[in-house]
Amino acid sequence: MASDYIEASAAFIRHDKVGEAVADYGEYGTKIESLAQLRALGTFRAELAMLTLGRAYSRRCVQRGGQWTSGLHLLWWTKRRLQERQPPEPEPSDFRYQTAGSLERQVELASWSLMMSRLVFLSDLGAYAVAEGDPVGRLRGIAEQAAAETEIPGKKRLLRWIKKVGLPIIEEAISEGRYREITSALRESSALA
Repeated sequence: MASDYIEASAAFIRHDKVGEAVADYGEYGTKIESLAQLRALGTFRAELAMLTLGRAYSRRCVQRGGQWTSGLHLLWWTKRRLQERQPPEPEPSDFRYQTAGSLERQVELASWSLMMSRLVFLSDLGAYAVAEGDPVGRLRGIAEQAAAETEIPGKKRLLRWIKKVGLPIIEEAISEGRYREITSALRESSALA
């Protein structure tokens, strides 16, 4: 049932591959498959959509009695993106309206927002992991820490913080070896089920 504020059809967003993937989220195959499609696109909008839907996906899995590991692959993909240093930049068409600021400042703030969205996603998974007593719980609050220690929204300042402070925290919470251990254990448990 659509309200006055929610469009009943997703047809209005089907104008590109990102819109198609979002509109078809979970329709064909699994939801993680839809998230993987967004990841593969590698654009600003695709990553923002992946992180937003990924947060909802992980929260819903945990609410239904699942574990934080429902977001394990998204965590790993996000960690790898943070290691790449530069986030993808938005296209001018990604902005829905003009603001009083310059286009350069809009791009700067959009890039900052994407990087913070990455950290917010990690922080969410950290909160779920704390409840399970898992070391990934160290990620809880990482977004808040980044915001407090960088103060003014800016891409360069946040990139420095991620490199100097954030990545060591993330590595301590989940190394590649631990990621592989968890994925192997998950595969084994799903094979037994």
